[in-house]
Formats: sequence, structure tokens, C-alpha cells
Amino acid sequence: MFLGVLSGTWLKVIVFLQPALIVCFFPGRFAALSRIVQPNMRSLAAAWATPTAFILGGGILPTLLGYMGQVHTFGLGIALAGVAIPWARRWCPF
Repeated sequence: MFLGVLSGTWLKVIVFLQPALIVCFFPGRFAALSRIVQPNMRSLAAAWATPTAFILGGGILPTLLGYMGQVHTFGLGIALAGVAIPWARRWCPF
């Protein structure tokens, strides 16, 4: 969300920190996934988690951001994605 609303030096700081912090997300996410899925379905859940994230994060979200850039501004699209992602995680088991 900060990528869409900050500018100047603070934007540079966030752009630097984002890739450094995102790598910490995946081990914890897979550990949480293994705890919420039944033991006999863990391998299937882990196998589907990465392709699903790739389709959403590499296809659908950039398309929506591009559309928002045409209609209004990219900053607003990034800010809306920053607000929507935690909300969507609340409703999605993966």
C-alpha cells in the first residue's frame, strides 16, 4: 500500500525494503498452510499454493493494475491492492 501513496525518499526506502521482507513471507506461509490443512491433504495444498499465487500475482493483479492505470492512476491501483490483499487473505484458506 505504501508503494502507491509515498513519494521521494520514503518511496525509495519502501522499494528497497519490499523485496528484502517478502522472502520472509514464504516459509511462514507454508508452515501456516501445513497447520490448517488436514495431514492427508498437505502435499496437495502445498502443490497448489505456488501456481495459484503465480496466476494471481503474475497475471490477474498486474492486469487489474494496468486497467486502473488507464482509468485513474497506478498509485491508486497499488494502494487499493494493498488494502484488498489483507482483506482477501482473511476469507481465503490459502
